[in-house]
Amino acid sequence: MRTLRTGLCTVAALVLMGCERTGRPPVDGLPPAVARARREAEREACLRHALAERARADLAVLDTAVAHVVPGDPAAAVQAAARRFAQAYARYAEAQAVAAALRDSAVNLARSPQDSLRYLRVAAAALPAPPRPGTVEANAAAQYAEAYAAAAADPQDPCNAP
Repeated sequence: MRTLRTGLCTVAALVLMGCERTGRPPVDGLPPAVARARREAEREACLRHALAERARADLAVLDTAVAHVVPGDPAAAVQAAARRFAQAYARYAEAQAVAAALRDSAVNLARSPQDSLRYLRVAAAALPAPPRPGTVEANAAAQYAEAYAAAAADPQDPCNAP
C-alpha cells in the first residue's frame, strides 16, 4: 500500500509540474520527466487493458466448456476449479485495467491539477484490496503480476512500441 501511495504521489507531482497556469497540459516543450510519466501511464494502461481482454476471453472459453460438462463427470470438479480461478483472475485484471486507465487519464487527459488528483483518487479506490495469502484470489493476483511483468518486458508487445 505504501508503494501505491508513493507511486500516486509521484504521478500527481509530475502531472502538476506539466500543467500550465491555464490548467491545460502543455502541448509542446514538456519536461522530460513529465513526457516519460505520460508515456509510461499510457503504456501501463495499454498493457493492463490487453491482459483484461485476454482474461475475459479465457473466462468465456471456460464458461463454454463448463456448460457442456456432464453431471457426475470426474473432470467437472477440475473444470469448476479452473473456472473459479479464471473468474478471480478476470476480476483482478479488470480492476487493474480500470485503475491504470484512470491513472493514464490523470496524466494525459486531465485539464487541471484538480482533475488529475480526482482521477488519481478514483484510481486508488478502484484497486482491489490485497487478497489473503493462500486463496484463489491471491494465486490469481500472483499470476497476473507475472503476466504483467512478462508483457511489460516483451519488446514485441504493441503496447511497448515507442
